[in-house]
Amino acid sequence: MILDGYNTTVGSRFKIKDKVAETIKLLQTTQRLDQIDNRGVYGVDHKNDFGLPKFVYPISVFNYKREPVTVLDQRTYFNSVGKNINVPEYNIMLLASILQQDLQQDNLTLVKTVRPYTIKAFANAFGNAIARTVTLDVLQKMTLRIIIAHYFVCLFENPSVDFTFISQNAISRSL
Repeated sequence: MILDGYNTTVGSRFKIKDKVAETIKLLQTTQRLDQIDNRGVYGVDHKNDFGLPKFVYPISVFNYKREPVTVLDQRTYFNSVGKNINVPEYNIMLLASILQQDLQQDNLTLVKTVRPYTIKAFANAFGNAIARTVTLDVLQKMTLRIIIAHYFVCLFENPSVDFTFISQNAISRSL
């Protein structure tokens, strides 16, 4: 599975500008990336950019060994002498890279830790989008949000567990 922010609504407008298809092909064949994190997050900086176009979002690919890795472009956060010129944004993008790599390796620990927040955000976003297109009263909107939250919980759980019990606990803490 290849994960990248360019397949989202926000990132799709950068897909052509940042030459993402060509960048992914180059990243899959190179051995010259610096490892940032021991989970499999690598970085492109001024020393090893080898002509790659700059890219905004971290990209997860399979490298030349067919291992899942996530690549972060550090050139926008560090100057040519290696000094970090945008610490807060770099930290957010590094966290996004680590999270993306964890998801690619099916490590959902961090996602499940903040599950109440993600359930609420997911249920509210989709619930409000659907509620705007049809006329729903307050009770129907709440029921819709609960159904969407249950769906979200089921996406991340093992099929052999009791979905109802886990979903009830997770939704009661989040909504």
